[in-house]
Parts: sequence; structure tokens; C-alpha cells
Amino acid sequence: MEQAAWYGPERFLKEFHGQKTFALGRDRPQADDRYRRVLYQHVPNWYTISISGYHTRESGSDAIQELGFTIAQGMAYVESALERGLPVDSFAPRLSFFFGCHNDIFEEVAKYRAARRMWARIMKDRYKASKPESMRLRFHTQTLGSTLMRQDPQNNIARGTLQALAAVLGGTQSLHVSGYDEAFDIPSEEAMRMSLATQLILSHESGVTNTVDPLAGSYFIESMTNNMEEAAWEYINKIENHGSRPVPDEDRNAWRYRYRLH
Repeated sequence: MEQAAWYGPERFLKEFHGQKTFALGRDRPQADDRYRRVLYQHVPNWYTISISGYHTRESGSDAIQELGFTIAQGMAYVESALERGLPVDSFAPRLSFFFGCHNDIFEEVAKYRAARRMWARIMKDRYKASKPESMRLRFHTQTLGSTLMRQDPQNNIARGTLQALAAVLGGTQSLHVSGYDEAFDIPSEEAMRMSLATQLILSHESGVTNTVDPLAGSYFIESMTNNMEEAAWEYINKIENHGSRPVPDEDRNAWRYRYRLH
């Protein structure tokens, strides 16, 4: 089991944020923590959770809201594990994130840069992580299906390419380019081949992967990154002030999460 490696997309908080499945079973958070604790201890290469903002973005949020809610989810998962006695450096290196990517290249790059900086500071200053791996924000990106158009679907190839470029410039570790025909159909084989080719060309022919954080130092990007981080913290503070812990709903015998921002 120590040699097993896997990525497990277990992320019940995104069901609340992005897919409107508000009610969770009374034992669900505790059961998920028990499941992850066993994996942390006995399957060290298993990534047990993908902290997702993609579904929040597809549901209509903007980039700042996606960033704020995703980081807040990550903090909730970390605190839940700490409450159950797991040392932060025993599980934090195997947390991963999942973001969407929209059409505004510079805004998306700033979002990813802000996310990495926020997570590093949170893990070091708030949760006292000591391993560099615990402070790294490892993330996957998928181009957003909500940006695709049914009319002239071949234009979606350009949209997907620009979004993929933004994700790479922002430092994504893995990437999924949505098929150009997903606006109206299950992706065709041709569309999937085109998506794969887009990723391969970016990776091997464009040169954008030859350096880390290639837009660093640009006044525009640095300013946008700072503004994005500041605005995302406003959402996180609202979440914490309103209470982000699960509370029992006696009428429906379920747990509801109080992430109300009004």
C-alpha cells in the first residue's frame, strides 16, 4: 500500500458551493475525515482530496469569489484534520486544488498567483506548517464549459487555447481543455483529439513552460494579484464571521453549512 499512488476527488464542500446539494448526512464530515486519516497514515502517496473552485465558477461566480471560496474550503478541511489530531505536515503536502479558467488571461493568471501566495502564508502563519511541501498549492485546471458557444463551435477552439495558456502562465500542474463541442453535445473524438493537441502544442512547442511564473514583475500583473488577494480575503473573512462550521438542522435531521454572505 505504501507504493500506491492515486488522486481522489473527494470534496463534499464543493457540493454545497457549486452544485446546490445543501444537505449532508449527519455523519458525512466525520466519515470523510476517518477515511482520509487512514489513507494519510497507510497510503502516503494518495492524494485524498481535491479542493474545488471549478464548480463554483461554473455555477456563476467570478474569479474573486472562486478564489475566496476555494481557499476557505481548504482552510475548513485543514482545521477538521487538525481537530482530529493529525499533525499538519503529515497531510498538508497531499492536499490538491482544482480551479476553472475563464477567458480573461491576465485576471486568471493573477488568480492563480494570488492563490499560491495566500495558501503559503495561511499554512505557514496560521497552521504553523514547517515543510515547504505543506505550503505549496498544487492545482489542476480545467477550461470552463460555461464559456463555450453553440453557435460557430469552432471558435471554442480559440477560447480553450487562450484559457489553457492562462492556466500554464499561472503555474498549473495539470490541465484539462474542454472539448469545443461540449456546449451542445457529449465531446466527440475529434474534439478530444483537438483538446489534447492544444495541450501538447502549448507544452512542447510554445516555450511557455520553460520558466516559472513568467509574468512576475509586470506592474499590471503584480497589482492585479494584490487586488485579487485583498478582495478574496474579504470573502473569507465574511465566511468566518458568519460561521463556517457544520451545525445540526434538527427539522431535517441533516447538517447544513452556514456560508451566508448577506
